[in-house]
Amino acid sequence: MTVMEAWDRARAENLVAREIVPWAERELGFQATPTQAEALKAVVSHPNTVIRSCNGWGKSAIAAIRILHWLATNRPAKVIATAKTHRQVNNQLWAEVRRWGQAFADRRGWELSPRTANLKTQDPQTFGLGFATDSTARLEGFHSPNLLVVVDEAREVPEEIYQGVDRLQPVSRLYISTPGSPRGRFYDCFHSSNWHAIHIDAEALNLEEERVSPTWVRDQLETYGQTSPFYAQSVKGEFSEVLESPYFNPSHVESSFTIGEIPVLEGDLWLSIDWGERHDYTALVEGRGTVVTRVDTMQADYMSVIAEVAARNRARPYSWIVADEGEGIGQISRMRELGLPVEGRRWTRERKLEDLSSLKLALESGTIRFAPMPSQEPDRTWAREQLLAYQRIPTPSGDSKFSAPPGQHDDIVTALAIAYGKLQGRSRYGVSIQRLRR
Repeated sequence: MTVMEAWDRARAENLVAREIVPWAERELGFQATPTQAEALKAVVSHPNTVIRSCNGWGKSAIAAIRILHWLATNRPAKVIATAKTHRQVNNQLWAEVRRWGQAFADRRGWELSPRTANLKTQDPQTFGLGFATDSTARLEGFHSPNLLVVVDEAREVPEEIYQGVDRLQPVSRLYISTPGSPRGRFYDCFHSSNWHAIHIDAEALNLEEERVSPTWVRDQLETYGQTSPFYAQSVKGEFSEVLESPYFNPSHVESSFTIGEIPVLEGDLWLSIDWGERHDYTALVEGRGTVVTRVDTMQADYMSVIAEVAARNRARPYSWIVADEGEGIGQISRMRELGLPVEGRRWTRERKLEDLSSLKLALESGTIRFAPMPSQEPDRTWAREQLLAYQRIPTPSGDSKFSAPPGQHDDIVTALAIAYGKLQGRSRYGVSIQRLRR
């Protein structure tokens, strides 16, 4: 490459870096906050970028904008996106790709799948694809002169997957996550000269200009204290050791998902709802007796969720519906207007402990079973993963906080706990289990 060619390339790269923020607003309708704008400029200026941030900053949105911008400005071009779980790829990262890129893709004649992490252009050598995998073989064969690899929730991805990414020899990589323990590939990238590192600390942000909620930051401070490792990870975006312990016994969780024992469905048909805030997920857990028969997570507005519940009730009337009252007083009122048999359950600290204890007891006693759900298998798997990840975290006062790890979700756990808290107080609780051989 001549000096003039190198200068021209550097000039073009700087132009792309300067233009990505107005491009995202003009083409995608994405209005970046000040720190998001700086992060977007950085990811197109540096071939390898690693970002650790507090919760709620908009990590997945930044990754989505990078994916769409890469495919729009390179030919041919490929994007491979991965994370530890299917839900993290499809329901978190690719949900942001759909949110910001659907209209853009339609204008260009691209095909952006509504269900899978897949984006196709008119050029078969230019596409975006997302998947979760525990096998490096899945990463083989994706070669391109313009290959971008994005790893979301990167702290959880095992080393062998990073090794598979290395073998692809991508021209650009973006690793992004809320931090975890100070070890592993994600941590190592922050101490390598080969990576441009970005750190987003909620305490250092002007929260009036960012997407992080000031109320949430205050709540985390009051609950955990500024010296808490959990606070360091979720608010300050720092690597630290969190002295957490699993709340549910892993062997009890695994047993509840064993299909070798086929539950006989008896008792009331019920539904439990945990309402999602803003762009979070609403969890719907359906069961008969103490058998969970269906699990859904929906990233939809409240009226759409209510319409879905009403349609199900018309098809098969529920004996009762219980919903989280903390975020859903208005929704519960609307459901009652529609004649749905719903009651609110407000999660005070005491009620939360009671409901979680009821769910834990059901798991320990083998009462709860998760029936096979072929059409909802990803969400059934996510229910298992949420139960396994759910934590008891000590607080400075000597008490305990119960929640998902930083950057993860516990919506299904909440819906399950609300349901089993209600079941605990009902006389018709038991369900027979018929042991059948496969």
